Amino acid sequence: MKILFYCCEFAPEGKTGAIRPSKLAKYFKRFGADIDVITKEIDKPIHVDLLADLHDVEINRIKLKKLLPINDDGFWFSIYSIIPMVIYIRKNKPDYIFISVPVYLPILVVYLMSLLYRTKFVIYYRDLWSG
Repeated sequence: MKILFYCCEFAPEGKTGAIRPSKLAKYFKRFGADIDVITKEIDKPIHVDLLADLHDVEINRIKLKKLLPINDDGFWFSIYSIIPMVIYIRKNKPDYIFISVPVYLPILVVYLMSLLYRTKFVIYYRDLWSG
């Protein structure tokens, strides 16, 4: 089974949002899944140790350029990841797209890709606050 992890935050980034999908990728690998990742570039790798179990995972990092005064990495990741995601899906034809997000826009991107390429997807919606 081939799974594309589509996560704005992924190891070795130091945020909790990076640790969770990195650990999930590790365990999916252990159970025999073929994992690839599309994520953003980071400036300061903190949890380099998380990459030890992911040495054979292809991690595609996207550089984010903020052209407008919108300080939201999820927004820019959604915009800049569309073309790399199309290229990846056409070439590798994943069975599933696993998306880990705290915001809505990346979910829309993955939903449209799943419709366009008939790929199933799983949403891990982190830290949903209500109230």
